[in-house]
Amino acid sequence: MARPRVFSLLLWVLALLALFLVVRQAPPAAIWAVWRRLTVEQITALIAANAAVLVLLTGRWWSILRGQGYRIGYHRPFGYRLAAFAVSYLTPGPQFGGEPLQVYLLHRREALPLTAATATVALDRLLELVVNFSFLILGTGVVIGLGVAGPSATALLFGLALALLSLPLAYLLMLARGRQPLARVLATLTRRWSHGYRLATLMAEVENQAGRFCRQHPGHLLLALGVSLGAWAAMVAEYWLAARFLGVSLGPAQTVAALTAARFAYLLPMPGGLGAFEAGQLLALTALGFGPAEAMALALLIRGRDLVTAALGIWLGRRYLDDGR
Repeated sequence: MARPRVFSLLLWVLALLALFLVVRQAPPAAIWAVWRRLTVEQITALIAANAAVLVLLTGRWWSILRGQGYRIGYHRPFGYRLAAFAVSYLTPGPQFGGEPLQVYLLHRREALPLTAATATVALDRLLELVVNFSFLILGTGVVIGLGVAGPSATALLFGLALALLSLPLAYLLMLARGRQPLARVLATLTRRWSHGYRLATLMAEVENQAGRFCRQHPGHLLLALGVSLGAWAAMVAEYWLAARFLGVSLGPAQTVAALTAARFAYLLPMPGGLGAFEAGQLLALTALGFGPAEAMALALLIRGRDLVTAALGIWLGRRYLDDGR
């Protein structure tokens, strides 16, 4: 068995073990008692809220595609993004892995040049990282204000979020100024490799197109950022709504703090943050004064939502790959 497969299997085992240990903190009967509060109308509202989040998240990528001059119907990148989400969610890593599938589907089904497809996906992911890490900084500040974590822990989280934000933000600024940092690094690292020149040239063209987009289409760039902020507002509202339906009454600051714990959990290399997400929710919500049953009920409800979304992404991905177009 190859080493990557052994490593992947080990992460899955650790994730499932962590999940088992966390879920044991609340009896299944107690979790079920919380879930029984949900009505059909509330479940329908949560499905609609999640659909709104997914639609908004696609808007960032669609705006970039439009700025690049590609008139693609909104439903197609929406489906491609769902298929990519399934790959990222179900493979070990901090929510990465589906991007090559996005590039492939754009190149194969929409006839975009490989460099253009790669540039749009890279810009979409780059802007997502900038907004996500900005939220982590905001969320850590809220946690500090609430006083639910110790000074050393919050200082560590704040420093981590700031360091994470600086990387994609600096890279985006370099692209906007016409620089090609990754292409230069690749050219240096692959100097003695026969295909290194072609790889570095491809990356240079990708970075060139991404940088040109930032300089020539600031309106679409701002629209993409605005859509990202709208998506985050929808995610906060969706989380608050799910918690409220389960009897967990969170204020605005508490909602942001609990969601911050969830986002930090997704940075760990567990598939879908499995185990880490549930542990983070248990720690965050009990620190805010709620019981383990409510915390686990909310965490597992969100887990179920994501698994259903991933299943839909798998179904769409298989259809796209089996399709000749």
